[in-house]
Amino acid sequence: MIYILLSLLLLVIILLTIGLIRYHLALVNLSQQIEDKILTGSMKRIGVSTFSKDFIHLYQQINHLFQDVEQSRLIMKREKQTLDMAISNIAHDIRTPLTIASGYTQQLLKTKNPESESLKKISHHLNQVSKRLEALLDYRRLMEGAVKPDLSELEVSTFMTQKLLTYYDSFQTAKINLDFQVEPGLYLLTDPDLLDRMLQNLIGNVLKHGKDEARFSLKEVDNHICLEIANLVKQPIRKIENLSQRFYSENLSDTEESSGLGLYITEELSHLLGAELQLSTDGSWFTVRILF
Repeated sequence: MIYILLSLLLLVIILLTIGLIRYHLALVNLSQQIEDKILTGSMKRIGVSTFSKDFIHLYQQINHLFQDVEQSRLIMKREKQTLDMAISNIAHDIRTPLTIASGYTQQLLKTKNPESESLKKISHHLNQVSKRLEALLDYRRLMEGAVKPDLSELEVSTFMTQKLLTYYDSFQTAKINLDFQVEPGLYLLTDPDLLDRMLQNLIGNVLKHGKDEARFSLKEVDNHICLEIANLVKQPIRKIENLSQRFYSENLSDTEESSGLGLYITEELSHLLGAELQLSTDGSWFTVRILF
């Protein structure tokens, strides 16, 4: 009798063990399917690996959840495409009358006009709108992945020197003394147009937010080409870690508010060129460092 009971008990234990193993394997399979679906973004439904009523119900609930997520993603993608198209259309619609208005204003400024001061203000604000519009279009192109670097070997020492010389009058007007140091004979595999766009943003930030003194250096550091631009700031920077986030702005300029896109676009462009952008401040100086 005891042997019969022990045999029955052993049989029950074996059956329970087999059941537990099946449930464990089913959980492992379910976990693997979920992980693969998350990593690949596949639309494939999660398959049932056991006929247990509870597991079938769990599989169905998980599939319903993923369907809801996929539907939400699809809606968000369509809405983003619609928004991007609207931004593009609006931006291009604004660009044409803005260009015409700027042209007429410049023509009037060339003539003797009693309203010249008002025209200068109008011209200034039209120029600011134009810059914001270009930043918005650059942002849209980056978000769409439409900006592709065309890499070629460039002698960056001469390139940077020539570009900075075009800003000489702007630094004089802003009363900023620029300390300029460029190591000669440096070459870099890069896209000149994207590099020029980055430089425009960085110099623009110095002229807009800087005061009194600025430093520009280009040199080789630990097998990397290091571009460093620093300037004294008009106001202390509160959250430097947020400066390169899109649409974040501390409005450090006395004369105009920032769009919050300049440093974000610069960082995205640096990534496209395989470079790393670093920001730092000691309270008085703000420094942008780019390692290529």
